[in-house]
Amino acid sequence: MAFPHVWSATEDNQPTGSTPIGQGDDYIAATRQMVRERIGLEHNFDFTNDAEQGSHREGSARVWVSETEPEDPIPAVTAETVGQLKKGRFWFKPSTGEAFVYDLGTAAWKAINITGAQLIGLVTALSAKSTVAAADKILILDSSAGGAGKLITADKFATAAQGAKADAALPASSYTAADVLTKIKTVDGAGSGLDADTVDGQQASAFQPASSAINTSNIGSQSVRNADTVDGQHASAFATAAQGVKADNALPAASYTAADVLAKVKTVDGVGSGLDADLLDGQQGSYYQPASSAITTGNIGSQSVSNADTVDGRHASAFATADQGAKADAAAPKSWFTSGVAGSWSSYSIPKTSRWVPPAGLYIFRSESYVTIEVYDGSSFHVTGSAGIGGMYLTNGSILGLLNTSASSKTVYYRKLL
Repeated sequence: MAFPHVWSATEDNQPTGSTPIGQGDDYIAATRQMVRERIGLEHNFDFTNDAEQGSHREGSARVWVSETEPEDPIPAVTAETVGQLKKGRFWFKPSTGEAFVYDLGTAAWKAINITGAQLIGLVTALSAKSTVAAADKILILDSSAGGAGKLITADKFATAAQGAKADAALPASSYTAADVLTKIKTVDGAGSGLDADTVDGQQASAFQPASSAINTSNIGSQSVRNADTVDGQHASAFATAAQGVKADNALPAASYTAADVLAKVKTVDGVGSGLDADLLDGQQGSYYQPASSAITTGNIGSQSVSNADTVDGRHASAFATADQGAKADAAAPKSWFTSGVAGSWSSYSIPKTSRWVPPAGLYIFRSESYVTIEVYDGSSFHVTGSAGIGGMYLTNGSILGLLNTSASSKTVYYRKLL
């Protein structure tokens, strides 16, 4: 900010001879204020503490002594003025012994680094300017003695040569095992003359000397003694070479599964394999009709059929006699069915791939797909129509048959005659 009172050439000549008497005290007061404002840039003007009034501000004629970076107490008149006033200010940090000076070019506090040679030169220069009579001593302020002066002789400081050595010395923090190892590894190896005490933690006695070692060039001339044990084990504890070959060629136990055995058997079973199964679809052989005694289309005419107790679960009393059939054929025609639906409605399920010969007195009304209606001619059955087609077929208990060629059961629907 700017000064509240502008001190100009005109202001410098006030009051004039023509200035009214009543304004003279104003000019006097303004002059005092302008003086205080400007001198206050470098001096203390604390109205509450007149003991400090007029003394130099810290960092002005005195060095700043603080642990933190000091703030410039000078009011910010203009950027140029502040920069000029900060330039060259000195700050000392007690905890580290560092000294800083404000650098106007970088607008920051810059640490002062003094080499040994520079320190000696500084001591010499200060000694020459010292008011102490002894030219070989310098006067410093001892903080432990409350700031009292203390004479220090030159022999308490390092020489220029010692300072140069110190600058060139290796810092103790750089002397580490890792750093030494890194340097050793740049010169170790063949021809280095480095003699190690151990290798991987083992003494030399733990290794075989090359002079007595068996290698590819001398193994043929070696005489190998018969050992009693290997790793403390006798030969009986190990498998023979032949057993090893067998083990290499053996089938892993994990591969011996029921699924694997079945897959292999299925590659050689069937006609001519000689495989004798215990069951067929879960049934013993006694469950099935032997081929030697089975009735087929080639031998059915020559078979002598024994007297059955039932036919399709029905006793003989459920069927008409031959005489009754003849009478029925000769009887006068009459209505076969009752009014409307003509008799009772029913159905029969034919097992898969089998034939059903229905009892007499049924009118075949309809059949499912895969079912064909056949007629027996005394030696074999003959198809009379396409599969799945019904019709008006009257059964007599022996001639009419229905064949299911499907792999599942099929249903035939019929009505019973009166």
